[in-house]
Order: sequence, then C-alpha cells, then structure tokens
Amino acid sequence: FISFTVEEAMRYVKNQKEKAKQREEDERKLFGDVGAEFAGEMDAILDNVIDQSTRPHAIIDGTQENSNLATASEVSPGDQVGQNTEIIDDNYWKWSDKEQVEFHDVERINVNDKNALARVKDARINGTPIVLVGHVGWANFAKRWLKKKQIGAKYVATIDGNKLSRDEMKSRTSLSNDVDLSDVRMSERNESETNDESKPNETSHAWKLSEEAGGNPTSIAGTQVFGSIQSEKKSVKDETNELLDLSGEVYELDIMKMIEDIGDEDVPVIKRNYNEVTPIHGNISAAKFLTNCWPTSDSSTPTQQTKTSQRLYLHQWQFPLSDTAGRKLCHQNNPLPKEIMGEDMLKYWIDLPQCKLDSPLQYIFMGREDTLSKLHKDNGGLDISIAPIVGHKECVLVHRSDGSNCLYRLDASLEDIDLHRFPLMSQARVWKTVIKPGEILLMPQGTYHQCRNLTPCLSYSRFHLDSVNLLPFLTSLLNRDAPEIDHEDVLWNLTSEMVRKVDEVFDEAQARVKEGLDTADLLTEEVVDTVNTLRTLRHFVREVARREEVRKIVKGSCDRKSKNSDDAQKKPDDDTVVQDFSSLVEDVDLSLHEFRYRSSTVIPPFKARKGKALKNILSGPSGRRSSNVIKRDVSKFAIGGKPVVTFNSALDNN
Repeated sequence: FISFTVEEAMRYVKNQKEKAKQREEDERKLFGDVGAEFAGEMDAILDNVIDQSTRPHAIIDGTQENSNLATASEVSPGDQVGQNTEIIDDNYWKWSDKEQVEFHDVERINVNDKNALARVKDARINGTPIVLVGHVGWANFAKRWLKKKQIGAKYVATIDGNKLSRDEMKSRTSLSNDVDLSDVRMSERNESETNDESKPNETSHAWKLSEEAGGNPTSIAGTQVFGSIQSEKKSVKDETNELLDLSGEVYELDIMKMIEDIGDEDVPVIKRNYNEVTPIHGNISAAKFLTNCWPTSDSSTPTQQTKTSQRLYLHQWQFPLSDTAGRKLCHQNNPLPKEIMGEDMLKYWIDLPQCKLDSPLQYIFMGREDTLSKLHKDNGGLDISIAPIVGHKECVLVHRSDGSNCLYRLDASLEDIDLHRFPLMSQARVWKTVIKPGEILLMPQGTYHQCRNLTPCLSYSRFHLDSVNLLPFLTSLLNRDAPEIDHEDVLWNLTSEMVRKVDEVFDEAQARVKEGLDTADLLTEEVVDTVNTLRTLRHFVREVARREEVRKIVKGSCDRKSKNSDDAQKKPDDDTVVQDFSSLVEDVDLSLHEFRYRSSTVIPPFKARKGKALKNILSGPSGRRSSNVIKRDVSKFAIGGKPVVTFNSALDNN
C-alpha cells in the first residue's frame, strides 16, 4: 500500500478530476453531435457542388469550356486523326507517367536463414526496407487478446454439378438422417497450411481430395462432400509459456479481454485520414474506443453515431509510459535474434519501473479498413518496425534520400503522378507491399512511409537503435530534428551502463588473479559484445564532447541537463546537473584500459588523453579583439546575439 499525505491526496484527486474533464472534452470533440455532423456532411456536399460549378474555365475560340482538358500526352490518338485510320501503339516501352514510376516488391528474409545477418545489415545500411518472417513471439503481449477465429462448419454437396446444402445433401444421398456428419472425419485447416497428419484416411472413408471450396471432399454413394471447418481440439500441454505464432493460425480480437487489460487507459485518437497540420485528435478511454470504434459481428447496420466512431483511429499509443499498461505489456516480447538485429540500446534510456530495460518507444495502432497515414518520415535516426497482430496493412515506402530529392520534399504525390511537373519522380526508389500477421516490416532510419489498413487492423510498432544506426542517431542529435527524443540521455545512460558491465568483469578478473585462478572463461560472447559496443560508443561520446568544447570556447558554457550522472557537476542555482561528456570519455577510457590488463597482477597507470587546447581567435588574452585578426562586423553573422560556429564536419549544420 502507498501512503499519501493530505496534500498529496488532494493533489491526486484534483489531477483525476482534470483528467476526467479533459477526457469528456476530447470525446465531444471526436464523436461530436450527430445533428451537427450530419449538417457538416451536407455542407461538404454543397461545397463540392459549388466547387464543381465555379471551377476555373478556359476561353477557347471565344467560347467557355471546362479547363479539365486533356494534355497532349493524354489525348487519345484516335481523337487526333481520322476515326477510320488504324492506330498502332507501341507496347515495348511504358508511356504513361504512372507506369514510369516503378513500385518494387519488398524482399522477404527468413530470420532463420544462415545468410540473414548479412542481408539484413546490408539492407539497413543501404536504406532498403525488408520484411522479416519466421520469428515468433514478437508481439507476445497481445497473446491474451486473441482467440482462434472459428470458421463456420459449412458443408456443400455436389451432385451432377449442382451444389446442395447440408439438408438437401442428406435427403438426396444414401446418407440417412440418423447419420451424424460429425462422424465424418475432416482435416484441420488454416490460411497458411494444411496439417498432413490430420488428413482423412482415404481407404476407410473413400476420400477424394479436391481444392474446390477450400475444403476436403469425400465420395459417399457417388456424392462429393466438401467441408470447411477448423478443429476445436485443445492441446493437452500448457500453452501459457508458448510464444505467439501469428503466421500459422487465424486469430481475431477478444474485445472483452482487451477491455479487462487496458480498458481504463487513456489512448490517443484522431480522425481517420487525418491532416498532419491540423489533425482532430484527443484522448479517450480504451474501452470507449474498443466498444464504439472497432467492428463487431452485430454492427452490420451502422447508425449515424457509429459512422462517426468508424472515422476514429487509435494512433501511436505509447503504452510503456503508462504505469499500469507498461507493467502488463512490457517485457513480454521475444526480441529478434542478435544475429539479425543488435541489442536495442533504447532500453537503457528511461529508468521507469514499468519499462526498465525495455524500450520506451513501443506503440500500438488500431483502426478500421482504409485508415490511412499520409507519406512521412520519422526523424531521430532510428529504425522502425511495424507488425500486424490482426488484419492486413498496405505500406508504400520511399528511400530516405528520395523524399526530398525525387519527391520534391513530398510536394509530388504518388497517387497522382505528374512527370511534367515533377520529372525526377521517375528516379525515385519506391516500394509497395502488404504485410500480414507473422511478418515484421523493417524500415531503415529515415525511410518515408505511408500505411493503409486493408482490413480492420491492430498493429505493433517500435523504434530500434544499435551500432548499425548509431551514426544517423548522432546526426539527429546534432541537427536537433527530433525534440521528442532526448539523444543525450540515451547516449549518456547507454554508455554508463556499458562501463558498469565492463567494470564488473574487470573486478571479477582481478579477484581471480589474486586467488591464482584462470580468467579465460570470463570472456563470454556477451562480454565480447559489450566491449565492442563500448569501444564504438567511445568515439560517438568523444565527438559530442569535442563539439561541446568548441561551443564553450565560442558561445559559453553548455546548457545540457540531466539527473542521471553521479559525476556531473551541480549548478548552484538549482538541483539539475550538467552532462560533462568529456569526463564520460575519460571514464570509458579508464574502463577499457583496466579491462585490457584484467589478467595482470599489476595494472599499468592510466593517463587520460588530452587534445590540443582550443582558444577563441576572435578575442585577445584580456577579452579584447586580437590585432592579428581582420576586423569585421561579425554581428551580421550572429544568431540570437551569439556568433555562428562552423565545424569541419558536415554532421553539424549550426
């Protein structure tokens, strides 16, 4: 039990009331008034009619014609010549604008293939999206939300080419009414495969296999019977510890289980096909969304209110930040093999109890068919994965270098391709694919993507950071293009944790040396990975420290803050601390130095590396301008009263 003071209790009650009030306001904003919404739809229809009638016209030969005239490339050849003239069109090349922009297929890679590591790494480095298959347990937190979809037991008989119902089949065949069709042995099927062991015995039951109707026919007294059922046999062994395999079964959502799990959570909801600039959004309870916005079997005749609900989309719910949802959903998933993707470094970012040592950047998306997110990219230098749990999702992907170049900073549209206005679209690297449960779409950092639900879809997404995309992560840190990600904290906490792990190995090795024991077995695969990671991180931390040194010389002391460092110096005016990446570099160097001589009885003395001292050449020893510098007015080169700093590296654009 948690004890509260009176002030804390009053503050908690006040926060809950404000939260409930905000939720009510968001629900009114999202669901709206039925009458007002109907009036709004009518206004939209009228506006469209008015728009059609007032569309600009062109003056041709003194008469007014609609300006939607076909261009020269769109005019049919038959319209330009006599109708009786034979037109022979070339079919070797692709002539229309749309055909000249090629949508490539996305490569599928099985994580169990022996060359999967090299293929995945090459794709990530080159910015090529891929789909991973063959991995189970990726969205294991959703296991209790799913139930096997029951495929109806529909039997069809065919006599002389005519398909009959179950009752008609009974009356017209030698099967008497007292024969129970359940005695007829049917095979267990799902969407992906048929279990060979469950096929009927052709000898004893005179089965004749056929692919018609997706079932298994039998020949009984000259009649072919087709069955399409799914066995409801329960496995005897306990399935609670099994990993969720979405590829081999057909699942549907158990809405009541979801409501029991997360019904009280506030989830972000927006209007479908939202406008990125001014989206209509708010937070409502997950139970409200699940009961009103997700299709059910009894929602065949939607009312005006349900039409409003169908337009809502649960968009990017970051569940690890919820204390209650995080405790239920985090630490449940089976990570990809380290041979495929390196250890996710984001798990060292935030020290929240519900998601400690698990990535805080995990999200759930949920919406009906045709829910669409427009083409965009996510800054931050992180790879992104998308995995459907239920439903199918169509994804259009553009290479990270082509969104700004070939798509003209997304002014060009892939829905309406115009190579006269946007000629470089013909050079864009574009992919299109449909992902289904059991598949994981992996998008390298910076990939432009557009997703559309082909069916009602629940999907799981997460960001990823390892040594492969550390450089773009650092670039994002320097460019400050993703303010929602605290890059310094990620880098600081990650490096500190690696130092701690290496120091533990060193301490254990020294203890063994003093006792005269061997230390060779301490060099495990995990230790090797940790040391390699720390050696890589050292260079990135040093680059941040180097830039801070330059800023301190030119602009003054750094203002980056954190509460995660024991070695950082506290400011006198508050309780926050300043991250000193120079001291962190020394900690890394000392840790690696000691680890290097871990098996020695005497550790050589450590000497910290010092770079050449920096000085501001714009000012003299006493703060006055040096006489050796050309005098010029630098104020016009300043931003916010501070001079612009130029580095020799293209990574910094200040």
